[in-house]
Amino acid sequence: MGLAITAVRFQPNPNWHRSFSIKVWLVYGYYSPEATALFREVLRHDPDNPMLHWGLALALGPIPNSRFLAFPDDPKAEGRKAIDAALAHASKGTGVEQSLIETLSVRYDSERYIDRDLRDAQYIAAARKTHERYPKDIERRVCVWTL
Repeated sequence: MGLAITAVRFQPNPNWHRSFSIKVWLVYGYYSPEATALFREVLRHDPDNPMLHWGLALALGPIPNSRFLAFPDDPKAEGRKAIDAALAHASKGTGVEQSLIETLSVRYDSERYIDRDLRDAQYIAAARKTHERYPKDIERRVCVWTL
């Protein structure tokens, strides 16, 4: 898994970039509890970083196994809190980061998209739009198929 997530900047420690990439790949490998714990730990040191909140929301989101077993998507609204925090800090991020945050926020917008299948379709559409806007960035391509 040598792929790095290139769009994210970190303060106060720029060396956290590799760590962030590892956390995201844990999510993609369905190691969500581990990724969740790691994102929460780093957020203690950099609580205003919008992408750490984004990563936490990604880790807390639904995965195919939870959907297959008919578990609720966000039973304790922790993912919604994380994406809301990412949205609150989004102005501190780059255009790419803001686009990723906006895309993932669709996945948690159960007020606007009550039906889960419609929400999934809207999330896929938003992810494709982000990919079209940033076609050379692998993270945007990965976003399209994480559902």
